Amino acid sequence: MAQQVPNKGKGLTIGGTYSSTNPTPTSHYETLDPKFYVRPRSFFKEGKVILFTEAAGTTATGYNPCISVVSYGQSVHTQIRRFIVVRAKREFCFACPIFTYNNQGTLKPGVRAKEHAIAYTVGREPTLLPGEATLEKSPIPIVNVAGEPAFHIASRIYFGIHHPIQYNVKVKELGDVPPDWVPTLRQYWTSENDQATGQDIDVTASATYDAETPLPPT
Repeated sequence: MAQQVPNKGKGLTIGGTYSSTNPTPTSHYETLDPKFYVRPRSFFKEGKVILFTEAAGTTATGYNPCISVVSYGQSVHTQIRRFIVVRAKREFCFACPIFTYNNQGTLKPGVRAKEHAIAYTVGREPTLLPGEATLEKSPIPIVNVAGEPAFHIASRIYFGIHHPIQYNVKVKELGDVPPDWVPTLRQYWTSENDQATGQDIDVTASATYDAETPLPPT
């Protein structure tokens, strides 16, 4: 279950199992999906959107309580979490999660709307859900990697919490925030990191991300 340090929106450190005895990053074949592999430090630039998956267990962060089965030569129970890098450091990066809150966006009871921004795929319009109030933070555009589905219209970046992600984690690339929007992304995280989050940890722990069918070819 996710934990928060009092008065700070800091979650558990996310680390992997990569070491010098494991295959090098260039030998990145994985049994679950060949797009999940250890990346060089330079990959984790601010604005990078990643998908992290780990085997479900007692230490798994409870952001997706619905365990999914991923098949790629074998079946494995995993938890899937989507993050956006907000600060790159020497040995790790800080990243904020992207949630839909069970497709409710900031309408979900207990969600602090002021700590969120819409995450949307470039080529689509940022969309509020019916009855959802206008957010204080501007929508953040994301250029998806080719072949990746568009972000669900209820996708919201939660700046009230961040996780230190070590560079030995196997991740999948989902996209990037355009360079001219990265300063805004960083400023939103900085402003929330300077104060305590007002969102209850139980709301965050039960949050989920739900994929959306890609747009048809144009």
